[in-house]
Amino acid sequence: VAQLPLVDWADEYRFRFSPDNRLLLAGAQDIGVYDVREGGLLGLLTHSRPVVSFVFSSDGLRLATVTGPYEEEMDWSGPEIAVWQLADGRRLATVPPEGLGVLGVDFGGGGQALRIRLEDDEGNEWIQRWDITSNAAIGELRPEPTGRGADGARDPASEFLSAPDGSSRARAQRSEIVLQPSGGMEFLLATHRAVVADLDYSPDAMVLASISHNLPDSAEAL
Repeated sequence: VAQLPLVDWADEYRFRFSPDNRLLLAGAQDIGVYDVREGGLLGLLTHSRPVVSFVFSSDGLRLATVTGPYEEEMDWSGPEIAVWQLADGRRLATVPPEGLGVLGVDFGGGGQALRIRLEDDEGNEWIQRWDITSNAAIGELRPEPTGRGADGARDPASEFLSAPDGSSRARAQRSEIVLQPSGGMEFLLATHRAVVADLDYSPDAMVLASISHNLPDSAEAL
């Protein structure tokens, strides 16, 4: 187990492995870039608001982050999306808030553009494309089906997180990490000192990382 010192203090942290397994990004408002093998902090991506999600480009060279509001903010124009060059921590582009909800972001065009799924207050959804080099919108907003059920709710996430190669699946049970090999029985893999907030497998399924609430030194790669 490798313990990584987190770079800020918050009630909720986010983290993800890079596609090539070399990096682990973790944090809340300030996102630390960590070397998985050495465990050291390589850089810091700073934001003015807490980060609610982030996604890597397929080559692992770029990162898109989405920020949300502080709980005490009453006048909030919407989330801001930023694109980062991980090699030097440089911000390449910023998609300004438009008063719309961001349902998802991914890379397209060989990592040169973003595909952003937006939602308005009435539940209508659109897809917007954003060119990273020119830092400008390209194409048109296109209405898309909402994907909601008759009761207006989205499909809930599965209780288990499956490994990319299907070799196992894992779940959090309060402060415990439970692992189930394919075709095998569940067993207790590890225990945190606080309630587990998130889990993620590395792309090669060789490493499972977990993170817990309220302990700035509790990001553990298992």
